[in-house]
Amino acid sequence: MASVYKYRKHSLESAISMLLLTLTLFVIVPLTTSLSTNGSLHRMQQSGKENLTHIREKRRPVDAKTSSILPKRRIPVVKAQTRSRAKLHCNISEINEPENLTLTWTKKTDNNEYVNLTSLQLEELTNNETITVKEDDKRYLAIRKGSDWCLHIRYTLNSDGGSYQCQICHGFPPTKCSTSNVVLKLIEAHAKIIGGPTKFIPSDKELPLRLSCVLVNSIEAPSYIFWYHEDRMINYDLEDGATVREGPQGSELIFPKPNKTHVGNYSCVPSNAQLDSVMVYYGGKDKLIKEWKKLWEIAWMIHLFDPVEMALKKRYQEIMSSICWS
Repeated sequence: MASVYKYRKHSLESAISMLLLTLTLFVIVPLTTSLSTNGSLHRMQQSGKENLTHIREKRRPVDAKTSSILPKRRIPVVKAQTRSRAKLHCNISEINEPENLTLTWTKKTDNNEYVNLTSLQLEELTNNETITVKEDDKRYLAIRKGSDWCLHIRYTLNSDGGSYQCQICHGFPPTKCSTSNVVLKLIEAHAKIIGGPTKFIPSDKELPLRLSCVLVNSIEAPSYIFWYHEDRMINYDLEDGATVREGPQGSELIFPKPNKTHVGNYSCVPSNAQLDSVMVYYGGKDKLIKEWKKLWEIAWMIHLFDPVEMALKKRYQEIMSSICWS
């Protein structure tokens, strides 16, 4: 009986030992490892944050007055099209009552000097009022809308492009001035008549004549596009069923039944772009070539003066070139 009791006691102790070993291997050791790993990761994250904060603090200037490297303020660029209106803004939001203040607009020259465009007392310019600011050039206007004191340049030219400066001065004489800069970039647009510079009206068949004009490099719609036949504007004086179709960036002149009266020079003239012209002829190309050869033979026979002869020769070459490529 005693031996049986000892055996059971030994078996129970063995089972308890195995259970403790299993708990140690599969529960306690992984848990300890995980806690240790998490602690290391946490310490690494904290160390990384401290280093990043240190780097940021090191890069950040302590005081703007003591810092020698400051970010430059980006100068705004205003794009406008030639033969249109450019608007240069000067926003003075901190000014409520424009008393004892002077507004001055200047333009930078090629010699890096600023030329005065206008100088006026701000109380002279009420809200939504427009005044001319340069007596010798009526294209310059000053328009106030709230805190925005805007310089308008009408009928812009290529020479108007460049750097401008708006300056606000307090007191008389000025004791404090604040300035803002702006760059005006002008874009030159031009008209293009598709299929130019010559067009032909066939004499052996009836086909409509279409003169399609599109605007190239245009950034704003024109206020008008006029068609000229020779030196006469024909938009509102069309005959023989001719029509004009207009779009935001182009125009088309259509003759449904063209004839000999429709020959000549046609020009597409936008309000804010360079014009383009096309020469319209009646008949086939062969007939035109014969006419120009005959004219050239006559000029050669009568020995025209050199300037006239050269001009005629140049025109002949232009016509022949356009015929070959059309």
